[in-house]
Amino acid sequence: MLLSWSIPILVVLLFVSIGAGILGPFLLWNRMSFFSDVISHSAILSVAVALIFDINAVTTIVTLALLLSIILVFFNHTYPNDTILNVFNGTSVALGITLLYIYKESSSIGHLLFGNILFINTNDVLCIMFVVVSTAIIFLLHGDKWIFLSINRDIFSIENSKNVLLYELELFTVIAVFIAISIQALGVLLVTSILVIPGTIAYLYARKPAHMFLWSILICFFSSCLSFLLSIKYNLQTTPIIVLVMICILLISNILKYFKIL
Repeated sequence: MLLSWSIPILVVLLFVSIGAGILGPFLLWNRMSFFSDVISHSAILSVAVALIFDINAVTTIVTLALLLSIILVFFNHTYPNDTILNVFNGTSVALGITLLYIYKESSSIGHLLFGNILFINTNDVLCIMFVVVSTAIIFLLHGDKWIFLSINRDIFSIENSKNVLLYELELFTVIAVFIAISIQALGVLLVTSILVIPGTIAYLYARKPAHMFLWSILICFFSSCLSFLLSIKYNLQTTPIIVLVMICILLISNILKYFKIL
């Protein structure tokens, strides 16, 4: 029987699954799975800045995520996306580690890297819920544009030449904010896997974009709930178990697909 303290955790897992299931496929279609890695790693610099200036780390994480989105949109015609991401990633990690070393601050790094969903508070739950609900609303309004833009940018540019940058900025900003907020519960090292792996599994079986979103959400939530139960039973950290369960599902799905069982 689930205890009352587990209800907020399950709520967070549900909303994170919805957000990751909606946004994950866009990272795959745009071939930008590294995008979430870069935002996650930039959290090291965000925490360093937050500690130095005594401000909320979430504010600095979101600010850096928005900055990366703007840089990507306005410089992707000058440099390839992977070049921009690598430069931003290297700069933010190097600067963040240097600042933390200078100011002798390392207490927040463990929580930042690995997260701990078992100790989230009410504010974290409400923040994640707000971001995911906002994401879902924006997706319902502009999701068809995002899909068209992600799958065939050239044709989309011809038909919507004046709004390409606007929709790109909107999509990358929503993804960036979701990642930045999810780091609170999932940690830097694992938030990328939560976004990318369910979409990768769904890609094996989905015939339409709508199916891919649905499968991604279901796979993410099933993996999260199963991992939560396993972590309680065997006294393990929840987030790494979520990723391991997803990896197992991915391997099994590929085997079944190879032998044409499913």
